[in-house]
Formats: sequence, structure tokens, C-alpha cells
Amino acid sequence: TALVWALISAMVAPKAVVWRTTVPRIHQVMPPVTALVTLMAAVATVLVLSRPARRLAALGGSTAVLLGALVDWPVQASIHRSPRLASAMGGSAVLHVAILLAAGVFFDASRVTRTRPRRLALAMVGCLAVGMTIATGSRAALIELFIFGAWALAAWGRYHPRIVGGLAAAGSWTCLFLGVGSGRVFPWYSIEDKFIAAPGAGIIGTPFGVALNSAHSVFVAVLTELGILMFLVLCASVVLVWANAWHDVRRRSAWAVTSMVLAATTAAWVFDTYLLKNFAVSTWWWLIAGCVLAS
Repeated sequence: TALVWALISAMVAPKAVVWRTTVPRIHQVMPPVTALVTLMAAVATVLVLSRPARRLAALGGSTAVLLGALVDWPVQASIHRSPRLASAMGGSAVLHVAILLAAGVFFDASRVTRTRPRRLALAMVGCLAVGMTIATGSRAALIELFIFGAWALAAWGRYHPRIVGGLAAAGSWTCLFLGVGSGRVFPWYSIEDKFIAAPGAGIIGTPFGVALNSAHSVFVAVLTELGILMFLVLCASVVLVWANAWHDVRRRSAWAVTSMVLAATTAAWVFDTYLLKNFAVSTWWWLIAGCVLAS
């Protein structure tokens, strides 16, 4: 709902202005279009797969995410001159979401498999993924791990002892409730598309005042550009993900660990614009979310 509203607002709202340059509307329209295509591609993939096939697809995708990150790590370390884990899928600040979701998939696969050697092997890969999550050096990753770990201990500790930017002011109540238009406060796409020169300090001038070129938070981006109404929709979506995870834990679903990790990753939305940007990681998030919710 929020993405559809973002697309509509991007098409009808006034054009974004950076300093004194009017940004072509295509730069406002493309981000929600890309986000919607990402969502629909992931949902369509989940819908055409049977339940066993979803498990295999999630395991295969998780393997690719982890191997890709490990292979690309030295290359990215050289490019960024940092030992923090990163890959072409995303930088250190965002990649942890994809890796932690992969960890959840492997832990759940370990729980439902019948043979002890395979169970141990899958669990070890899950632990490797947790280590890779820490290797990103992201503060958001540590928060997610804390949430996941605390929840796992609270839910299963008794039964399994071994489980251890600023907000832009709106000009009227209508803007406050419905937003000022997608891509107007944070026109990051026009900068990444090189229509606007990248600001050295990441600061740009807009009709709403001086701001960062990117919100660096899903909640900030939605509240400022799409308004209170879509912010409430976003919060309801977070509640849905957490409620589903709680339900999966209580009934010991085959996707319980992945569901807990999925819920924990919503904490990362405070720190970056997942699902509205970072489309490689977002595709993976939507795929796992689709598998979890469809089950």
C-alpha cells in the first residue's frame, strides 16, 4: 500500500528541487517503480513455488548469498579499504540483513531435518552466517542479533538449554497526513543517476530546507514524504511481521527461526532505507518474507 501511494504521489506531487535545479519527474517515479517491481517479482516467485520448493529455494538462495559475500569480501575490502564484510549485493551497512536472514533459513533447516550429521552441518552454516553478520561491523546488525538472541532464549531457553536525518516540516495538515510526495525531500535517485552532482558532505538544499540526500531510515522517509497515513501502514506491517513471528514460535513452525530473524531485521529499517532503496537486499528480504508468511 505504501509503495503504491509512493508511486502515485511521485507522479502528482510537485517536482523535487535541489538547490535551484528542478529534478525531472522520472527521478521521483523510478524509485517506487523499482521497489514495486522488486516486491512483485519476489511475491510472484513465492506464489509459483510449492511449499517444499520454497524451502529448497530459500536454502539455495541463502547459500548463494553467503558464498557470494565470502568470495567478494576481499574485493570489496580492497575497494573500500576496510576489513568489514561487504559484497556487490550491498555494503557493510546493509548486507547484514541478507546474511542474517540466510542464517535463519539454515537454522530452521537444521531444526526440521531428520539426520544428525545433516542437522549439525546446517546449524554450523547458520553459525557461520551469524559470524559473517558480526563481521559487517554494523551497529544495526548487533541490535538485530540482540533482539533475535533475546527472543530465542525467552521462547525456547527452557526447552533447549543449548540455544544461547531530521524530519522535514510539512506546510499544511494535508501534507502532514498524506505527505509531500515521494522523492521530494530526499531525491537520492537523481544523485545516484548523476543528474545532480553528488554533494561532498551528503547535504543538499530543498524547498523544505537543508537535508541529507538520503533519509537513511525507512521510517523517516515514509513519515516525511508519504505522511502519517502511510507511516501508520508501515507500522502495521511491522506489527504483522512480529505477530506472525510470535505465532510461528508458539506453534514451533518449520520457519520459526527465520520468522524471528525476519522480525528482528525490521530494526534495521531505523538505520537505512530498505525496501525503498538497496533493491538487491530488498529482493532477498521480500523473498524470505513471502516464504515465511505464505507458510
